[in-house]
Amino acid sequence: LRSFQDGYSEGYSDGWDKALDNVQVILKRYSIGGEKSDLKPATKFMSNPVKEQLKKIKEELAEVMQAYQNESKERIAEELVDVQQACETALAMLGLSEEERNKMRKKVLLKNASRGYYNGDYHAS
Repeated sequence: LRSFQDGYSEGYSDGWDKALDNVQVILKRYSIGGEKSDLKPATKFMSNPVKEQLKKIKEELAEVMQAYQNESKERIAEELVDVQQACETALAMLGLSEEERNKMRKKVLLKNASRGYYNGDYHAS
């Protein structure tokens, strides 16, 4: 296993569990945000197969790339949020509750913070 600063170890070892126990310290250190996400799954599509939602994510990514070629910053941002929305829907389709999705976000933020991605400068609003 590779280890990173803040005690995170790659994979799902005891080191990972120990790091998760300290997640609040990491979140506070990097001012990483609240308990609730503004993202909501698009419940209209919840009965679709997950594979179809993954195709939707791919389509949304293509729209981001197209907007990047020809459109304004606002249009690119809108398409990026569409990607986030499609991903949130896929997470819900996998059966993750809102609480589980928030926990997963924190897990990834912890991993990224432990790898130095935010350099202490990340401040979620």
